[in-house]
Amino acid sequence: MTSTSALVKDPTLRRAVPSHKGSGKQFHGWEVSHQATPKREEYHLTAKDGNLQSKTMLLNGVPLELGDDGSVPAMNPVLVVVDSPLYLAPTSIAFVVLPKFEAKACS
Repeated sequence: MTSTSALVKDPTLRRAVPSHKGSGKQFHGWEVSHQATPKREEYHLTAKDGNLQSKTMLLNGVPLELGDDGSVPAMNPVLVVVDSPLYLAPTSIAFVVLPKFEAKACS
């Protein structure tokens, strides 16, 4: 299983640095408390062994395979501190979930 640190250390990853706005009380729609650091959920889909024609996809480094009974596998996210950079491997797909995000435009 690939950990967050393994994803970050991969030399093929590209970096996108988020912009920082606000006074520190609010960060891109999150109400930041001093007791808990907000986290985002990341789901990274990549082809097995980097082979784009592979029949096996990896979710955060774990093969996505049906159970013996045809059940869908667990799809566990990588939890990352919300203001840390987002790293994406070439030819990958990433879904990022921002829990408790409150956009003013959606209110």
